[in-house]
Amino acid sequence: MTLAMRSQERPGRIQKVSSQQRRRLQIHLDQLLRGTSPTMPKQFVGAHTSLAARYLSLLGDRSLEEQPFAILGSWIESIPSRIGKSPAVDHAIEYLVDSFSQHQAPSFSGRRKALASKSSALRELQVFVANETTRATYDTILAMKLHFIAEVSFR
Repeated sequence: MTLAMRSQERPGRIQKVSSQQRRRLQIHLDQLLRGTSPTMPKQFVGAHTSLAARYLSLLGDRSLEEQPFAILGSWIESIPSRIGKSPAVDHAIEYLVDSFSQHQAPSFSGRRKALASKSSALRELQVFVANETTRATYDTILAMKLHFIAEVSFR
């Protein structure tokens, strides 16, 4: 599923969102929210440390100019400091690491792991975007950019 609603309108014609479409979207978002309980205990710091280590091992010990993602801009440097701040970013980083690992060394189990992390990352991003207070934050933009990179490296 995507974050956008399906549109059955003709190009160039603006169609108002019907109450039925709004209700279906709200039901879908409620189901996603039930899947991720807000009362879940916070993960241990070790899980965030492990994720940061996996991300940094992906980059290796190359200089900043030789990094595989350096062409994308300087925002890549902020990723390690954002780990543990937002579940959407954490899941997006995990998806990026899994898909890049699959790209470097293709395997059936690696592909399944990348697809599973993609599913959980998309679910978390949908919940994150659905929350009105988080719409325009840096974490939202960062998670979306990470999804883009992961999709490109997964193909």
